[in-house]
Amino acid sequence: MKHLIVSDVHGDLEALDRAANRAANDFGGFDDVWCLGDVLGRCNPEEAGACIEWLQPCASVCLLGNWDWWILNDYPDSDDQQRHNSDLKKFRDWLYKDSNEKIKNYVGTWLDYKIFPEFDLTLVHGNPMVYKHYHQQHPSLRYIPDNDSVREVYSNPKESDDYEIFHSMQRTSAYFTGHHHVPKIYTYSPNVDKVDTNDVHSNLAEKGFSRVSIDGRKRIVRIGSVSKRELIKQGRSDFKVPTAMIFDEETGCMATIFEVK
Repeated sequence: MKHLIVSDVHGDLEALDRAANRAANDFGGFDDVWCLGDVLGRCNPEEAGACIEWLQPCASVCLLGNWDWWILNDYPDSDDQQRHNSDLKKFRDWLYKDSNEKIKNYVGTWLDYKIFPEFDLTLVHGNPMVYKHYHQQHPSLRYIPDNDSVREVYSNPKESDDYEIFHSMQRTSAYFTGHHHVPKIYTYSPNVDKVDTNDVHSNLAEKGFSRVSIDGRKRIVRIGSVSKRELIKQGRSDFKVPTAMIFDEETGCMATIFEVK
C-alpha cells in the first residue's frame, strides 16, 4: 500500500488535486489518503465542503485538526478562538445547516489520532504531548518547534502533573504530524539524549522531494501544509512551498515529503 498524506488543507481543493497528480505521475500513484487535519477554517466554508467531498471516497484516515475541532465542538473560550471568532461563527453556521448534516456527521467521525502498531507509527495533528487541563483547546494544539519538544515526547513519563501523552495513547517510535505548515524531520537518539534535525528545505529545493526511512528509530516527521495559500505563521521559517507525503509500506516503510506543484 502507498498512502498519500496531506495536512492543513484549509479549503484548497486545487492543492489536493496537485498533490494527487504529482503522487500519480512521479511516485507511482497511491492507494488511499491519510489526512492529518485542518480541512476547515481560514477559507470559505464552501471551499472546505468541496475538499471534504474530495476526501470522502479516498481517505481511509481523517484526523481532527484544531480548526476542525473548534468548529465541530463550538468551544469559544480559548485565546486562539477569540482571535478567529468571526471565521468560527461563519463555519459553525454553515456546518450546522440542515443541508450540511451529512458533512457534519462525516467530520464527526474524524479521529483525534490513529495508531498503526504494525509500523510502530502514530498519526497526530500536532504534538502528542498535551496539557492535561486545557479542556477548551484541541488537545493536539501544541506545536513541536524545537529539539526540547521532541525530547519531551520520548523521555517524559506517560503522565505528569501538567502533561500526558495524547489521551494516554501508547507511545510509538514514529509520529507523522501536520499543524506546523513547515516540514521538518526530527530523529531522537535516547542513548545519548540527542536530537538531529533535517530541515528538508535544501532537498526540496534541489529535487522537489526528501526521503526518510521509518525503521524503528524515534522520529517525528512534520509533513508541512499541502496548501500554498496559507501563510507561514509569524516567528517560524519563511518556507512557503506546499508539501505532502507518500508513505510506502512495500519499500521498507519509506516516507517521501514532496513539493506539491
